[in-house]
Amino acid sequence: MTKDEADYKDSYQNVLGAMFVRGNSLFFVDLALGKNHPWIGPNYGSALAEGGDDKWHYRFNINMSYKF
Repeated sequence: MTKDEADYKDSYQNVLGAMFVRGNSLFFVDLALGKNHPWIGPNYGSALAEGGDDKWHYRFNINMSYKF
């Protein structure tokens, strides 16, 4: 996300994931990478405004569900 304020750091997000299905079971696996991102990094309050540290952070998610 490019920000209008010149002093604000841009926010970035890249997500790589896959879904696996076996019978009624579904598995979602993804790796989310972000810079100045409120969900991925530690700077929740300022990530979408001025930004925080200029490092890449990540989250690894596994979601399982069962359809009946």
